[in-house]
Amino acid sequence: MSDEAGILLLGIGQLLGLLVSIGGFWLMSRNFREVSRIQRAIAGLIVQESEKLQALLREASG
Repeated sequence: MSDEAGILLLGIGQLLGLLVSIGGFWLMSRNFREVSRIQRAIAGLIVQESEKLQALLREASG
């Protein structure tokens, strides 16, 4: 194998590594956004149920 072919293969390998890294970061940021969205939805449900429970307790005590 000539030096030029070796350099070309090395460059291609580095580019593929860079693309895999960028893809990994993109997936992590996407997953983080989805997890954050799920956490907000769960927090909203907890608040709703808490308000319902407080209303029931007020009715029961009043």
